[in-house]
Amino acid sequence: MIDNENISIDFNIPANKPNGIYDLELVNWTGPALRLTNAFTITGGATVELNAVSPTTVNENQIINIVLTGQNLDLVRNSGGQIRFRKNGKTFSPVSTSVINSSTLHAQTYIPAYCDTGLYDVEIIGSSYGCYLLPAALHVTGSYPKQLVSISPSQTPAGSTLSAVVTARNTFFMTASPQGINKIQLEDQHCNVIEGVVTSLQNDTTANVNFSIPADTRNGFYDVFLKTEMNTTYLLPTSLEVVSGFDLDLLTFSPNSASAGTTLNAVITGSGVDHIFNSTPVTAEIKTNTGFRIAASNINAAILNPVLVFISAVTGVELKI
Repeated sequence: MIDNENISIDFNIPANKPNGIYDLELVNWTGPALRLTNAFTITGGATVELNAVSPTTVNENQIINIVLTGQNLDLVRNSGGQIRFRKNGKTFSPVSTSVINSSTLHAQTYIPAYCDTGLYDVEIIGSSYGCYLLPAALHVTGSYPKQLVSISPSQTPAGSTLSAVVTARNTFFMTASPQGINKIQLEDQHCNVIEGVVTSLQNDTTANVNFSIPADTRNGFYDVFLKTEMNTTYLLPTSLEVVSGFDLDLLTFSPNSASAGTTLNAVITGSGVDHIFNSTPVTAEIKTNTGFRIAASNINAAILNPVLVFISAVTGVELKI
């Protein structure tokens, strides 16, 4: 250390270090760390690049030889480098990897049957040579649809606990890696959500689930939304009907137009709207289909009393409670 603002440091740079631009990190293990990005450039070392993979499209549940090409990839692999294929934080890796020459690696890879379809990043990571990435370079396709099939029973009264069986197709609940279901819930078109609890998995495509249906639940049809531990999501639309709850609907909003720069005294009518006002704190807003919103400044508990809304320059609005 030279003084309070200057530090003298020696770096021993190995001959085979990759060329490129490096950040400087100054770390105090008991205090804050400092970083200076793009602080230093190394030349005359090894140029390492990952440029392409072939084939670019593979099918799930197959073993295939994937070829990675670039520059000096053998240095990364021979130093313990690992190849991974990544999507949404989930990965799979080759069964074996061989070095063909300095610019070519062969990765014999089993594409898991349970993996999500779509585009995967290709990574090669070595402790001595850093990480090299080809984003969205490998497209995994599927031969069989992965989907939810049914929920049984498909109707339940409000104010009860629904013990349901959810069945699916090609979902690998028990044999995926990681296995299991992360979330399952019921959703309707009015943004009402009822969380479920998975009590057990019968097999790869069948789950036992409990839903606690509140007594004041809105009547109507609900979608089943499921997310696995693989982060794969599934939706079974309008598959469960709730009855014996409340019929809640908005019917009219009057007047249905106003000038910008004025205060609108509006009246809302509907079915069961008094239950909304009397049960929880309520907000109301009008919005355009482009997402512009105006919130109500005053909401009275009685349905026929006015909702006050200050109108800006808005067209084609809808009311949301």
